Amino acid sequence: DGKSVYLEIDDNRQEVGTT
Repeated sequence: DGKSVYLEIDDNRQEVGTT
């Protein structure tokens, strides 16, 4: 989608690209 999604990992949010 060309958008960035945020996944909550270890109580921290890391910016990852959508696949």
